[in-house]
Amino acid sequence: MPSVMVGKCKARRFYTNTKDGLEVIINKNFYQETINKYQDDILYPLKLAYARKAIDLIKEAELVNPDEPSIDHPNEIFKVYKYIDDCYEVEMKLRCNRDGNYLHIIRIYKK
Repeated sequence: MPSVMVGKCKARRFYTNTKDGLEVIINKNFYQETINKYQDDILYPLKLAYARKAIDLIKEAELVNPDEPSIDHPNEIFKVYKYIDDCYEVEMKLRCNRDGNYLHIIRIYKK
């Protein structure tokens, strides 16, 4: 991951944009969360593969829910994007707050 300056500190993150022009930040926490959360899932290797391609997938994904309320994160909302390929539906949630729009979680569903 590229190293960028955030204020006076260095951070490792990617910046990209959605199809509708929203800037998205993909940071190390997204990858760590994906690795840790889904270890017991039978689709674990597939989720890791899609997580590696998330920077490209979010560019092509369609916005399906612009205002999903957050239960665990006060003062934040989620924007839900969906990308569909030949075999799977990939759901990506952006956690939106005053600091930016962070890719938070990725889910994979069979079509």
